[in-house]
Amino acid sequence: MLLRSGLALVVYAVIGVGVGALVRNQVGAVVGALVYLFVVEPIIASVPATADAYAYLPGGALAALTSGDGPGDLLGTWQGGLLLLGYGLVAAVLGTVLAVRRDVV
Repeated sequence: MLLRSGLALVVYAVIGVGVGALVRNQVGAVVGALVYLFVVEPIIASVPATADAYAYLPGGALAALTSGDGPGDLLGTWQGGLLLLGYGLVAAVLGTVLAVRRDVV
């Protein structure tokens, strides 16, 4: 459990760096990420029409990786970990590509 929580922390740090590189304003990046994680995802999880999609969002992947309890049916532990890692890699690659493009041009 401790190892999975540490892995989740590292992946969320990579996501944070990626989002920080994507959004030029630091305050906007932090506020946007927090609003998404603590407002948008719980709303998606609580609406019956969209509750099934929660398992494929970063919060659902985190819940599957760390504890396995959350609203609706979640993915398996390793599936949640791979999905969260995928989100981290996408954020890091997009942040790197856009940061390099901004610096070169």
